[in-house]
Amino acid sequence: MENRDKTKTREQLLKELEKADKRIVELEKFKTERLFTEQAGKQVEEEIRKLSKVVETTSEAVVITDMQGMIEYVNQGLLTLGSYEDDSLIIGKSVFMFSTAEGENQLKEKIIPTILAKGKWRGEVPVKRKDGSIFPAEMICSHILDEEGKPKSLLSQYQDITKRKKAEEELREKMNELEAFYRATLGREGRVIELKQEVDGLLEQLGENKKYTNI
Repeated sequence: MENRDKTKTREQLLKELEKADKRIVELEKFKTERLFTEQAGKQVEEEIRKLSKVVETTSEAVVITDMQGMIEYVNQGLLTLGSYEDDSLIIGKSVFMFSTAEGENQLKEKIIPTILAKGKWRGEVPVKRKDGSIFPAEMICSHILDEEGKPKSLLSQYQDITKRKKAEEELREKMNELEAFYRATLGREGRVIELKQEVDGLLEQLGENKKYTNI
């Protein structure tokens, strides 16, 4: 199982990203209504700066797209996991560039509808690197709302779980091996008891004392 603290950190990061985006919307609203002050602006900018540093330094991939799935932002974690040198080949492209055919169908038929209906989705998806290789990822997705409360962007965060999946597969194999060994051993023990009973029965027929009286 994943460490609960790491899971909590990812969820907190999503909430902080959403919170920062809401503050940006508020900032723009203040400007429009001429209620913006220099102090409020510096405070928001400082919050955004701190959050940006957290997003840029996390090892997990973070990507923001518009509602049509066009990529607006990726962090260094995504570049590293996807084996990209920089974001020039990513920004403005479809998020489906990271998906296999299976993953694209999952996005269209399950993930995006769930986000729009419930505000968040979490699960496993296959992710494609720049070189075409595939790795399993655990992903958390949510939407970012505009000042009217309508979804305007999609925020996704994911991590490579290849090692975890391999460990889970090895565990299943060992459990199956143990179960098979147990069944085989149990079967042999049962046959030994039957043979002892048969031997004792034959000895009894021959007028001899039973050899295995403690069965």
